[in-house]
Amino acid sequence: MKNNSNRREFLKNTGKVAGFGMFAAAFGTVVNSCEQDELPPRPKPGESYDLDLSLHPELSSPGTHKVLRLDKVNGGDPVIVKHNADGTFFVMDAICRHQTCNVELPDTSDGLMVCLCHQATFSFTDGKVVDNKGYSVPDMAVFRTEYDSSKKLLTIIND
Repeated sequence: MKNNSNRREFLKNTGKVAGFGMFAAAFGTVVNSCEQDELPPRPKPGESYDLDLSLHPELSSPGTHKVLRLDKVNGGDPVIVKHNADGTFFVMDAICRHQTCNVELPDTSDGLMVCLCHQATFSFTDGKVVDNKGYSVPDMAVFRTEYDSSKKLLTIIND
């Protein structure tokens, strides 16, 4: 009888050790899956991208805009390229960073963008939060631009 009791204790302890080992192995995998390096690489500050506007005729007139996904701008996430009424260009993020949701664009160049997830609003003029609806919502990322009208080339600079 004592032999069965020792065997039972041995099997219990072996099960505990094996269970802990499986937990430890799984836990390490879960923790490592949340590492930042799995996110798409963010562009380095100062890196630039040249956008040939001759390939985007809808941006040729002031007061127009277009959502584009450019590999080397904003980590490949969509951006809004605006040709302002004064002839300058403005580029900003097209994603609300509170929950990485798309924003709905306004009908007018001075309207409001609305986050499709939680209805926060942003100025379409400068990307600033107008109403955060009680959430911690950052302003839209804005990118510096330089425009060479002779070449119809818009340089977008990651800051």
